Amino acid sequence: MCLAGDIEAELEEALQPGRFIAYNASFDFVQELEEVHTRLKAMIGAGEGAAAAVHLETFIAACFEKVEEIDDSGESLGQVVEDLFCTWVRARQAAEAHAAETVGLLVKIRELDRLVTRISAATATDLEAISEHSCEAAADLLATSHPEPAACLYRAIGLGIVNAKRSRSYDSALIQLERARDCYLAAGRTDLWEDLVADIRQRHRRKTSFMPGFERVAAGGPALEREPSILERAKSRWPKLGGE
Repeated sequence: MCLAGDIEAELEEALQPGRFIAYNASFDFVQELEEVHTRLKAMIGAGEGAAAAVHLETFIAACFEKVEEIDDSGESLGQVVEDLFCTWVRARQAAEAHAAETVGLLVKIRELDRLVTRISAATATDLEAISEHSCEAAADLLATSHPEPAACLYRAIGLGIVNAKRSRSYDSALIQLERARDCYLAAGRTDLWEDLVADIRQRHRRKTSFMPGFERVAAGGPALEREPSILERAKSRWPKLGGE
């Protein structure tokens, strides 16, 4: 496994910050950058797409900074940046696919620690790419022992439904968001729940078939309104029949 510190140290050394790269030295300079690029591509192949993507973002930004310190008449640095962008896209795709594939497997073998690590490293987009079945199974497995990552998974399912405007499944979305609320509160992350509530109110306020139910959840109530049982109806009826 490539360590973040190793990659960053190698990248900084290759970029030679503060040193101007003359035209006749640009070939060797670019070769050193390509060596770091090769290591990052190897990380993608080893299943470390998410980490590689982060390093690539730093790499690309640093190359733009280096533009002021190089005679790039031959456009060699420009070609490096173009190649880095292509690799970054591959890294993001690999990270999303890897998350989708591994979550279901980790649930099956009940590797909770690795599952928590995978979820914590994933973006919201990564989590929404996971199938609802795998996502819910993972959330149910973690809800008691690791409520915060479980909340992230329930949130991903609920928002995935709402973002896709699947109005027939809004009840399911509300149930998932109620579970997310309970897990966030159990984890002591009221702040994350409040942020989610504010975000949903802002982005989905016009979804009139969804927002009343969500406001009930936001207020601490159940996702779905429950019909009173026959005994509850009987108790409410008794005074009207003259009972004490």
